[in-house]
Amino acid sequence: LCAGATDAALTRVCDLQLVGVCMAPCCHQKLLLVDYCNRNYLDEVGFGSEKHFRTLLALLQMSCHKELKGFEYQNQVFLQVFPFEHVKLLGQLARRILEEG
Repeated sequence: LCAGATDAALTRVCDLQLVGVCMAPCCHQKLLLVDYCNRNYLDEVGFGSEKHFRTLLALLQMSCHKELKGFEYQNQVFLQVFPFEHVKLLGQLARRILEEG
């Protein structure tokens, strides 16, 4: 399910009191904080602000690349501080935070 569709579906499914559900989220970079299904979770783990949410999404998006071309993400501070391989690992952790919430 693309972007906020996963979160919207999860919100509706919770009302059904099902035993289990399996969904495959995609297009995280299109997700909006207002559509995220568990804002309380993000607040609890310290990523509840719009700025922090955008940071998670940027890291996650960078983690999808095997390598970066010279022009990609050139304004991202992460890449000025950490090598790309470390940024990819941070992005994988960002994905886990978003999907576990």
